[in-house]
Amino acid sequence: MGDLLFFQSGDKIENMVKVNFQEPNHVHFIGIGGISMSGLAEILLQEGFRITGSDRESSGIIETLRSLGAEVMIPQAAGNIRPGIDCVVYRALGFFIITELVPLQRPSPGERTPLLV
Repeated sequence: MGDLLFFQSGDKIENMVKVNFQEPNHVHFIGIGGISMSGLAEILLQEGFRITGSDRESSGIIETLRSLGAEVMIPQAAGNIRPGIDCVVYRALGFFIITELVPLQRPSPGERTPLLV
């Protein structure tokens, strides 16, 4: 699989985070039951990432993610974000936002990597 890049809170290329599929991380999704968040969570689960998340209520999508190995907490709460999580993904204004708790691999200056999200 190619690289996935996420924009952080800014929209500049230097604010992007590169997900390294050779070193899976622990990713936590806020609002994991949504169609786009659950799809990204499923891709990362298939690539060996540890996935946790939370949502307002349970659904068929959440049950599917649980059957694939995700740990999903209902309801959303600040206490769901625990030590050992490398990054948190949430959606705001139509964009995926990733907040690093432990830095992931960043593209080198001048490196051109396709954006797959």
